[in-house]
Amino acid sequence: ARPSLDPAFSSWDFLLDGDGNKQLLGAGGFGKVYKAFTDKRQTVAVKIVRLEGASSARLMDEAIKIENAEISVLKAIRHPNIVQFLKSERIKKGKLCIFTELISGHSLSELMQLQRRPFDEAAVRDFSKQICSALHFLHSRSPVTLHRDIKCSNIMLTNEGVIKLIDFGLAKEVFATMHSTKRDCGTTYFMAPELFSEDGRIVYSPKTDVWAFGCSVFEMLEMQPPNWQLEWYRIPLGIQRHDMPQLPAGTSALLRDFYGRCIQREPRRRAATAELLEHKFLQ
Repeated sequence: ARPSLDPAFSSWDFLLDGDGNKQLLGAGGFGKVYKAFTDKRQTVAVKIVRLEGASSARLMDEAIKIENAEISVLKAIRHPNIVQFLKSERIKKGKLCIFTELISGHSLSELMQLQRRPFDEAAVRDFSKQICSALHFLHSRSPVTLHRDIKCSNIMLTNEGVIKLIDFGLAKEVFATMHSTKRDCGTTYFMAPELFSEDGRIVYSPKTDVWAFGCSVFEMLEMQPPNWQLEWYRIPLGIQRHDMPQLPAGTSALLRDFYGRCIQREPRRRAATAELLEHKFLQ
C-alpha cells in the first residue's frame, strides 16, 4: 500500500528557510500557504486563511462552520488528480488553518512563466483529460462537490507529470458576502456569465466549473485568461454582450470545438464533464 498521510496529528510547526523565515509555498486571494511539519513526522502544506473583513463575528463563525463542513467532505475524497485534504483548525481569532498534502511540482501558470511559453496541444490534451477526470469525479458525488476556482494557478503538475487540483474555492459564497468589496479580481476572468446575476447572488454549479475549465484551456494556450486585456470590473458586461475570444490561430478544429463546448453562455447548453471526457479531442 502507498504510504499515506496521517491527519490525526495534534501539533505542528512551520518549517523555516535558511534565513529563519517560514517557507512560503504560495499566496492566493484569501491566504498564504506554507510548509509545516507534524508530530506524526510528516511534512504537509498549511494554508492560513485570514478572516478579517467579516462585518460581524456571527458571519465569521458562519464562514468557519461552512468551511469546516466542506473540509470534512473533501477529506474523504481520494482521487489521483485531487490534492488530499487532511484537516482544518482555527488558530487565533481571525485565522483558519487548512492542511493538505504537500505537492512537489509547479502550477500550470508557473510552468508557463518558467518556460516563457504556453503549452502545446499534446500537453493541453494530457492535462485536460486529467482535469476533466477529477471534475467528473467531484460532480458525480452525492451531494455534488464543486471546485469553484479552476484556473491554471490552482492546477498543479507534479514532478512526475500528474495533474492535481488544489485550492478549492471553499465557502466561496460566504466569503463573497463577507468580503463584498474584496473580490479576488484575478478569478473574475474565469467566472461564468450566470455568476454575475442582477441580484448579486452567487450560485456555483458543475457548469460554472466547466466554464472556468474552458477559460483555463484558453490560458494554457495563451498564457493569459480570456478577455485579459479588459479590466476585471468590465468582465461581467463583456462576457454577457460579446462572444468569448477564439483560441490562437493554428489550433486544431477538435480543440476549438472542445473549448467551444465549455464556454456556451447558456449553462444548459454547456457540456457536462461526462460529455467532455467522451469528446474526440481527448481520445
